[in-house]
Amino acid sequence: MAIWQFSIDFIPRMNLIKRFGILPKAIDDEILWKEDLDEGVNLPNSYEDFLMPLGQKEQLKWAKKNYNWGDYDNGTHITINCEDKDKISIFCRFNVGEWDEKFTKIVLEFAKVCGCVLLTKNGTIIEPDLDLFVEEMKNSNSYRFCKDPKGYLESDEVKQIKWSVRKKLEDIAE
Repeated sequence: MAIWQFSIDFIPRMNLIKRFGILPKAIDDEILWKEDLDEGVNLPNSYEDFLMPLGQKEQLKWAKKNYNWGDYDNGTHITINCEDKDKISIFCRFNVGEWDEKFTKIVLEFAKVCGCVLLTKNGTIIEPDLDLFVEEMKNSNSYRFCKDPKGYLESDEVKQIKWSVRKKLEDIAE
């Protein structure tokens, strides 16, 4: 994923409620992936028609039953993993530097139709609402990078990441 992409996963609302008894505001990656809480998205029968305004359906070359709508290379796209009909999962990326509100609105409406909430890469769970989505996206590193690439790359946060990576590489080399 490129720095200018804001990424979300669809999480079936009922998976979270079954696991936690409520809809949490955030979730740890370890719990999410260990328990496959992103799987089991309920696709409506007409989901391909619903997604048609986003572009032509294409099968991803590296996965036989992963389908994409939108521009995968540019960064604004939605992908559905249909490898197992009982474990369907959906993720979406948005090119923050080329904001596409129409695309975003369709994706958010699709999440509602599928009974899903959205999970951001920082572990925040949000309802599929345009205002909430925009607010979360504006708090992302992707947005910060697109607004001021040089400032972001020179930030203390990025310096800390570089230091952490360098330290891990040194530890591996030992």
